[in-house]
Amino acid sequence: MSQGLERSLYGLAPLELYEFLQGATAWRYTSGDRAVTHLGHEYLPRAIARKEIRHSQEESTGSVELTLPKTDPVALLFRGHLPPRPLSLTIWRVQRQDLLGGAIFTGSVSSVSFEGAIATLKCAPLEELLNRPAPGLVFQSQCNWVLYGAGCGVSAAAFRHSGHVARIEGLALHVAGVGGKPDGWFRAGYVLSTAGDRRFVVNHTGEVLTLNAPFDGLAVGDLVSVYAGCQRTEADCQERFDNLDRFFGFPRMPSRNAFLGTV
Repeated sequence: MSQGLERSLYGLAPLELYEFLQGATAWRYTSGDRAVTHLGHEYLPRAIARKEIRHSQEESTGSVELTLPKTDPVALLFRGHLPPRPLSLTIWRVQRQDLLGGAIFTGSVSSVSFEGAIATLKCAPLEELLNRPAPGLVFQSQCNWVLYGAGCGVSAAAFRHSGHVARIEGLALHVAGVGGKPDGWFRAGYVLSTAGDRRFVVNHTGEVLTLNAPFDGLAVGDLVSVYAGCQRTEADCQERFDNLDRFFGFPRMPSRNAFLGTV
């Protein structure tokens, strides 16, 4: 029936549904003036609009821009910093009469800008994400492996400290017990909240961890897990983790480029 409605100038009554997903959390909106249920999920009316989906020979083929109130929960995920987990988006175009139709966009939110009371979301299609080159291994003095990853092999649980938040001062997070480790022990590590949000530790002194971005919703007394960091040096790999057999860096690589001068 919906195919006939799409071709009918008289019966055409399109409705767009927007499904944002971040892990197990979902925000579902409709451009209509009342809530609708589609595929078992309720979509709530929201002041949401989009520009035409771009189609060209450039990398931005299929990209789309949306506008939302800056106070919307989706927009607030990008307030001051990028969210720790990607935010996917599916746009459905259906007919009001039967709510049948199909997805016209599948991708993720790549950036958000704020101006006045409006937040503009730039969204990249799934095809563009798949075309991005994956980072490869490089010839460098520091280790190539991701800390606690499969190549590294170090157990994250063995270098985890759990403690309660004692104080929050902007980017400074005071966590009970982290002062029991030497200063810098948690630098280049991360803090994980019970909600699954993660923040990178840029510095560690005493009981204070300096984060790359503040947590949303974290309060004094909350329990967090703090994981030791690694400077990716041969010495750190050996002295802190006793993992030199898996070190994948080249600390004795030549410092002079033979192609730019004499050896």
